[in-house]
Amino acid sequence: MSKIKGEKSLYGLINTLKDTDPEVRLKAAERLGQLKDEVASNALIEVLHDDRWSVRRNAAWALGEIGATSAIPYLISSFSKTWEGIDAYCAEALVKIGRPAVMPLLRIIEGTDLNTKYWSIEALGEIGDSRAVEHLITLLTDKDVIVRYSAAKALGAMGDSRAFAPLTQLLHDPSEMVKQQAKKSISRVLPSETPQKAAFEPGRVTKLIVIIKNEDGSLKEVNFDF
Repeated sequence: MSKIKGEKSLYGLINTLKDTDPEVRLKAAERLGQLKDEVASNALIEVLHDDRWSVRRNAAWALGEIGATSAIPYLISSFSKTWEGIDAYCAEALVKIGRPAVMPLLRIIEGTDLNTKYWSIEALGEIGDSRAVEHLITLLTDKDVIVRYSAAKALGAMGDSRAFAPLTQLLHDPSEMVKQQAKKSISRVLPSETPQKAAFEPGRVTKLIVIIKNEDGSLKEVNFDF
């Protein structure tokens, strides 16, 4: 590891990303992430395809630390290449990049690749940009159970009241997993004007009763136990 210990210059570290020793490449990517210099972005993007998983992981992490907007399409494209095994790290990097990643992620969730949809939804939920709300709501009716679950989870994390009514429709979902996530998310997106009663234990809600208007204008109580 003496190559890394003795290497102090930015360009020297970038060149070290091509070293034949994967441990050296791994440490170089880590150091570049710590330096947070945009100049390293292109070299780190290339390393997203390194033949070692640990090196790819560190490259994704480093790009997030740098906030490299130029890396957005490459981080997203890694979602569909499951052999790379760095999905979660690429999603985390996109969350760190933040708002510039929102529109590219919104375009990609319209596709058919389920792994890409899942990780894009995860990233959008963590970023929390309101532009994603309507797009995520449409995914609550997706045919894939994991997509519905992920969209419900993301909307809950965002806490936008526009998701309240669509989430209540998931209470009839055939998947128990989706229904349970919908309950959790509904408690986080309740509009302030919605009539409700809640029971609490220290630090958490244990029961929530919400009054919902049906399509025919009648009212009904919906109970949520946590």
